[in-house]
Amino acid sequence: MKSNQSWLEVKKQLKYCSERDLLGLVQELYKLNSINKEYLNAKFLAGINPQQKDEFIKEIINTIRTLWQKSFHDPYGYGGGVVRVKISPIKAPLVTYKKAVGVDGGYIAVLAEYIIYGQIFLERNCAEMSDTALNSINSVAKELFVLLANEDKYINSLSSKQLEKIQVFIASYYAKNIALVAYKDVEDLIANALKDSSKF
Repeated sequence: MKSNQSWLEVKKQLKYCSERDLLGLVQELYKLNSINKEYLNAKFLAGINPQQKDEFIKEIINTIRTLWQKSFHDPYGYGGGVVRVKISPIKAPLVTYKKAVGVDGGYIAVLAEYIIYGQIFLERNCAEMSDTALNSINSVAKELFVLLANEDKYINSLSSKQLEKIQVFIASYYAKNIALVAYKDVEDLIANALKDSSKF
């Protein structure tokens, strides 16, 4: 078998597969590794019904929260050994959600929680701050703020509690190297959304 076989060649072969063969193939891919499993869960389970999707979003958020909470950064080995935070596993649920489901209200909430719990991680490890973590959090913040600025509807995907915590992040030392002028509109959006929510 050629190692550089293209998708088009594989696609040709798939045309000769029965429904049973294809289901078997998907099952094998599902079992192959956690990345495939998470992608297929996101792709199919998140779209069954609103309740199922809400549960899936909560699961993604809980995963991100747990990963941030379990992360530690000790580049100097004060605790007995050098430990550097690994960002890829924490960010993986965001990437999987976006690839499988796309950009929607759920994705906005997931981005916000990544920033919120990322900031808690930074505060907990402020003496030995990880530039990798800081840059990742700011990168996600930039993506969130661009989406909020371009689509007014997305602000409604965030709870008052999330909006307040994002406000705190924007005003914090950790909001590093972000275009504050561009995000002034986002600050106003958040402030107005919080003002509106307080009326009810």
